Amino acid sequence: MTTTLLGLGLLAKPLAFAISGWIMGCIILTFYGSLACYTALIIGRLALSDPTFISYPDIARKAWGPRSVLFVRVFVCVVLFSYCIVLVILYADSIHAVFPIVSLTTYKLLGLIVFIPTVFLPLHILSYTSILGMLSVFLVIFVILFDGLVKSSPPGSLWSPESTDIWTPSRSVNGVGWEGIGVTCGLFMAGLASHAIIPELVRDMKDPSQFESMIKGTFFTVTIISAIVGASGYLMFGRTVSGEISQDLLHVPDWPILNELMNRVMVWSLVITPLTKFALCYRPVNTIISLYILPKLSPSILPSASPSPSSPSSPSLLRRVLTLQFLIPALIKISLTLLAVLLSILLPSFASMVALLGSIGSTLLTVHGPLIAKIALERAMDGSNINGRKGKRGGRMVDMGLVVGVGVLSMWGLVESFKRESA
Repeated sequence: MTTTLLGLGLLAKPLAFAISGWIMGCIILTFYGSLACYTALIIGRLALSDPTFISYPDIARKAWGPRSVLFVRVFVCVVLFSYCIVLVILYADSIHAVFPIVSLTTYKLLGLIVFIPTVFLPLHILSYTSILGMLSVFLVIFVILFDGLVKSSPPGSLWSPESTDIWTPSRSVNGVGWEGIGVTCGLFMAGLASHAIIPELVRDMKDPSQFESMIKGTFFTVTIISAIVGASGYLMFGRTVSGEISQDLLHVPDWPILNELMNRVMVWSLVITPLTKFALCYRPVNTIISLYILPKLSPSILPSASPSPSSPSSPSLLRRVLTLQFLIPALIKISLTLLAVLLSILLPSFASMVALLGSIGSTLLTVHGPLIAKIALERAMDGSNINGRKGKRGGRMVDMGLVVGVGVLSMWGLVESFKRESA
């Protein structure tokens, strides 16, 4: 659970502190860490209370009926597809930092040479590549701390930190004022959204009674690591920290030889990771879209009554079957990959895309889905909570307040993220 949560969103945590300042940054990170832990416990309790609850869309089925499952699946697709765009941006930014020979757009288009073949690979091969992503995250954490502790002079030193702000800085300091708090919320939320795996995780646990202890320990650990990475990067580069701390590390002058080597290894891992994880994140999107498109195309491609093999139209039927089973699925895969690269060109900022992903996708899946389901189920159970005991009205009011309050912050983050893209 911890390795799932510690994703590439860690790279933008220093920027979140730079935008919000120390006090607001710590408050926002603690709030979202606690809230994500609370909603994870809700999902786990639902899974333990009902044997039919085996996947995240079952929240929708349980709370609002079968028709809502389609909406949840589509939204999960949107979130995963957004993450695919983030991976393309990260790949291009990283390789451009090492070899600034051609433009970022050119590198993204060249990435299609790798992205398109990988989307045709079977899952059992793709699953082995996921370990590279996990190792690169831990490598980033190690390199940030190692660089900061080894270097004695700024920039890039924890012993001689750059200028930072206790409170949220004014617009005149770094070009972002209080309006940037919405972006900060999205940046912190993006690293706390792995709730979709919780139902399966509960089923696989040897002792499900330890679930709540595991979740609390996990989110405490992830929140602390996010704080350490964010604070370290902010101290090392101050108000000028970028949306990808890896880029800042690469461009610091006068690194010792060992640090320079480690920084380049880290950046190359951030080049390889998106290339390997793209198809893995993209696969559920392709599966769900294909499940809805192919059945609709079948009646128009295949005849209602298949002719016998000896009939003259058999070759025509064979072509139609091949079109339905191979050509159209291939076109869907290629089209979705091209769309992801196109959107990465139109929305090129890594930090803004992470904030956008956190503000909308992560927040809705992590906060609104579980809380609204909890409210609906408790109302259906005449006020009883999800464990079958009589719930308190104050608790439901708090849940509703969280839904509204976090919704406002999400919209704020969405607007500010688009403003950053258009700036």
